Amino acid sequence: HGIHTVVCCSVGEGLRADAVTFGASVSACGKGQQWRNAEMLFSDMQVTRVEANTIVANALASAFEKGGRWRRATALLANLAQRGPWEDRITRNA
Repeated sequence: HGIHTVVCCSVGEGLRADAVTFGASVSACGKGQQWRNAEMLFSDMQVTRVEANTIVANALASAFEKGGRWRRATALLANLAQRGPWEDRITRNA
């Protein structure tokens, strides 16, 4: 919950989180094998109306992969494919 709490509290205190902030946080969660926190942060992006980008999506897919959550990773990629041209070489290899 650590990074999730920091990002959410920062937003609550008037600081503006952006895709870079969320992307770094999702990536850190993935490196710490905290895929649930990474997923919560990705969801929080929608709540705070921060538009996700390919970098954040790749970080989440990587977090799922490191956590052994292949179904979630493929579901994420399928969902993003419906939204538009998100996929890049990194996404395909994540």
